[in-house]
Amino acid sequence: MGGHSRKEHDHLHLQHLADALIQSDLQFDHFTQLTTYDALTLVLYRCCYFVLAGCVKGQKVGHKCFLVYRTYETYMGASQKCQERGGRMAMPRDRREQEALADYVKSAFHPGNWPVWLGINDLRSEGLYLFEDTTRVTYFQWRKHFLSSQPDGGKRENCVAMSSDDGDWWDNYCDRRMYYLCEFDA
Repeated sequence: MGGHSRKEHDHLHLQHLADALIQSDLQFDHFTQLTTYDALTLVLYRCCYFVLAGCVKGQKVGHKCFLVYRTYETYMGASQKCQERGGRMAMPRDRREQEALADYVKSAFHPGNWPVWLGINDLRSEGLYLFEDTTRVTYFQWRKHFLSSQPDGGKRENCVAMSSDDGDWWDNYCDRRMYYLCEFDA
């Protein structure tokens, strides 16, 4: 494959197909329908391109690929952006995923502390933290400090972000704009 890994080769192939589809689509007038093959190829590209990009650029943990996005979004905006990319907001389910994400985020933003949204909130019921897929969170990584422990926002702060300097979780106002993490199936 000429020095490229299998993933890089697949990524380049999908990019080539997408470019060809976009070019051919520009040549069609609005009365022309895509062939079934072209339509399926386009769906495959839209579905899988971001997964490949996430695995190549982000952090693979088990059967998930995590990718940090350096654009400011509210919690709901971040959730929507992850879905548009074919994924969902990051949902660290256990210590292994949490530690891998903390290391990844720290390396992405070092030095400094840039919080990133996770797919966790207690919007439905105060103190009942759920993942974006509505399953209950059973592993927590709240900041614990004698001056300010988390969660501390009560009914005002209902969405969870991870600190990029130590990986600890903080509850925040959901309309605050910050970076975010998406996850994709590998």
